[in-house]
Amino acid sequence: ATFVNRNSFATFAGMILVVSLALFHSKLNADGSGDRRSLRDVLEAFFGEAWLHGLCAILAASALILSQSRAGLGATAVALAALAALRRRRGERMHPGVWVAVAALGGLLVVALGSGVTARLLATDEEGLRFAVYPEILALALERPWLGHGLGGFHDAFRAAVPVRAAIGEWDLAHNAYLENFFEMGAPGVALLYGALGLLAVLLFRRALAPGRDAVGAQAAFACTVLVALHSLVDFSMQMPAVAALYAAMAGIGVSRRRGRSDQADRAVRSISSGSPSERSSCGRP
Repeated sequence: ATFVNRNSFATFAGMILVVSLALFHSKLNADGSGDRRSLRDVLEAFFGEAWLHGLCAILAASALILSQSRAGLGATAVALAALAALRRRRGERMHPGVWVAVAALGGLLVVALGSGVTARLLATDEEGLRFAVYPEILALALERPWLGHGLGGFHDAFRAAVPVRAAIGEWDLAHNAYLENFFEMGAPGVALLYGALGLLAVLLFRRALAPGRDAVGAQAAFACTVLVALHSLVDFSMQMPAVAALYAAMAGIGVSRRRGRSDQADRAVRSISSGSPSERSSCGRP
C-alpha cells in the first residue's frame, strides 16, 4: 500500500481538501465581487461549477476526519487558515451565507465522524514516546554534525541509542523529517535542502499575493507547503511517494504562470515597439 499509516494519508487528504476549497472559493468569487455578490449570483456560481469542488472538499474532509490523525487535522486547520488569510489579503472574500453553510457542514462532519479522533485526542498512547526519542536523535546527530550518518542510515545508526522506555518497537523512522534529515545528511546537506524549499515557499507566497493574476494555484500550493511543513515536525508523510508527488505537482502549478490573451497582447506590443519605423507605421494601415 502507498500509505503505511493514518498520518501519511491525513497529509494527502488534507492537501486535497486545501486545493478543493481554494477552487471552490475561486469559482464562487470568479468576478471578484466577493461578499458583495447577491445570494442569487452565489447560487448560480455554485450550481455552475463550484459544486464539484465542494463535493471533493466534503469527501476529503470526511476522509481526513476518519483517518483519526491528530497532527493531520491540526496541520490542515492551520493550512486552511493560511489560505483564507491569503485570499482575504487579495480582497477575495466570501459571501456570509457561504461561510455559514461551510461552518455548519464542517461541524456536522465533525459530530458525525469525529468520535474516533476525539477519543485519540483525550487518550495517551505509545505515540507520545516520540518526544522521548527526539533528544536522543539530536544528541546522536550532533556527534557527526557535518557529514551525518548517511542517507537511509537512520534505522541502523539509531538502533543502539533507542531509550529503554521507547524500546517497544523498531524506530526505522524518526517521526520528524527535520531531525531525520539532519541525522542523515548533516548540517550542510540540510541547509541546502531546506534553503531550496524555503526559496520555493517565498516564491509561492509572492505569487499568491501578486496583483492582477489568478493566483489560486499559488495560494493552494503555499497552503499545502504550510501543511506539510507542520506535519513533518511529528511525522514522515513527505517520505511517502504519493504525498511527495502530489505536493510536487501543486508546487509546480503554483510557480507556473498561465499565459492568456493579456500576455499575448503584451508580447505583440513589445514586438511592435522593437520593430523598424516603417513596420510601426504600417501597423495602423489596412
